[in-house]
Amino acid sequence: MGQPQDQFVNIQLPCADDEACLIGSLPPDWTIASLDDGGGDPIPLYGHGFQTAIYGPSRLCDIPHARFGDLLSVDRQEIETLRSLRQVIHAYEKGGPQKQPLCIGAFGPPGAGKSFGIKQIAFEILGKEVPLLEFNLSQFSDPADLIGAFHQVRDKVLGGRTPVVFWDEFDSQNLKWLQYLLAPMQDGKFQSGQLTHTLGKSVFVFARATSWDFEHFGPAPEPVNAAEAAELKALSAANAAYTAARGIPHVLAVAGLWVVSGTATEAETQLVHTRLNQFLEALRREEHARWMHCLTSNGWLQSGEKDASGYPIRDNQRLLHKCLTPFDDLPDEEQFKDDAAILSLPETVALVGFKIVLFPAVEE
Repeated sequence: MGQPQDQFVNIQLPCADDEACLIGSLPPDWTIASLDDGGGDPIPLYGHGFQTAIYGPSRLCDIPHARFGDLLSVDRQEIETLRSLRQVIHAYEKGGPQKQPLCIGAFGPPGAGKSFGIKQIAFEILGKEVPLLEFNLSQFSDPADLIGAFHQVRDKVLGGRTPVVFWDEFDSQNLKWLQYLLAPMQDGKFQSGQLTHTLGKSVFVFARATSWDFEHFGPAPEPVNAAEAAELKALSAANAAYTAARGIPHVLAVAGLWVVSGTATEAETQLVHTRLNQFLEALRREEHARWMHCLTSNGWLQSGEKDASGYPIRDNQRLLHKCLTPFDDLPDEEQFKDDAAILSLPETVALVGFKIVLFPAVEE
């Protein structure tokens, strides 16, 4: 018989005493994966991601993780979400014939892996040969295009399989397409000329265009007066600055580095500078991702308006930015603009009594 792959580990819970732990006073967002050995601030999950990418999944042997096909996750909230989604799809597939499609909303920034995660679950439940259909509604110009897409879905259903259909940018063009999607979603039917057709058993996945999370989905809020606008702008700037400071350890974790209290020796500083240069490309990308999360958390969106040269226009009053796009889509000057700030991080944290060191489990 083979040896068991799982193991037990000892974890120090982040609460004042045993009694506090028993009455449920743990922070709501704590995770085993984010705990360090010293009981200090949580270690960001990026460090685990870095080590796993370099050394393989064996680095996750002492923390909870879950695999969904080719997707491996250590984030508790993500794991619970994907498990719930898997149960919903499994129940729908095993529930016999269905008139209405199973409808799922997928929110998140570009490149977050929304479609990838759902596809892995679909492969797991519906099989590797599950029909996958993808339609980008922002490229549709006429309702007839949508009717053609519905017929493709129906053809797959009539073939005896449950298709998974991705409706990308479903909220584009000022929610124009929602009026044509309601009847198929609610009744499982669509109109083609004088005929009404049934869709049958299928999984509809709706990926957003204008909002990165469900909380910001829907019509824009009503305009505020000048005084309220100034107050909101100041609050947004303060939140952004605070998040930026807290985000430094998350960025450094990509290079296997961490921030601790103390004064760095010359050798430690030299080692950190070497690693920062070695991982500069990855650090650029992580800093851009952190910055995007910071802005979107404060209500900013990618600007859809462009100047004469075709470059997006920034509008601070409407919280529209020109660079809330995937890193690879940025102009060259935008990709390299954070290099100086990244390379000066050892000096930056030294100003407030901290230093940058290697993670204990990372080799030089």
